[in-house]
Amino acid sequence: MGTVSAFFGSVQANPLLTWRDHGSGEASASTSFQTASLSVGVGTACTVYKPVVVLEALALTAAIVLGLTAYNFHAVRKDYSFQRLGPILCAALTAMVLWSIIQVAYGGYVGGPGEILYALLGAIVFSGYIVFDIEN
Repeated sequence: MGTVSAFFGSVQANPLLTWRDHGSGEASASTSFQTASLSVGVGTACTVYKPVVVLEALALTAAIVLGLTAYNFHAVRKDYSFQRLGPILCAALTAMVLWSIIQVAYGGYVGGPGEILYALLGAIVFSGYIVFDIEN
C-alpha cells in the first residue's frame, strides 16, 4: 500500500514541478514532496531483494551514470551535439512501451533471450536519455 501511495504522490507532484517558478518556496516544497514520495517507493522495492543485490545495482548504476556524464562533458568540449538523439530515443521508448502493453494484453511472455534483449534495449535507451539530458 505504501508503494501505491508513493507512486500517486510522485505523479501528483510532477505537474507542480512543471508549473513551478524556480525561485519560489512552492518549488522547494513540491520537489521535496516528490523526492520523499519516490524514496518511499524505492525503499519498499529494495526490501524485497537481498542487500548485496541492491548494492550491486547501486554500484553499476553509479558507474554507468558517472561514465556517461564524463563522456558527455568530453564530447561537448569538442563541439559534438546530442540533439539528434531526441527523436530516436522517443521512438525507441514508445516502441518499448507499446511492446510491453501488447505483451500484457495478450498474455505473451518472451522469456529467455527475448527478455534479456528487451532489458539490454532498455539500458541502451535510458543511457541515451542520460547523455541527451545532460547536454540540455
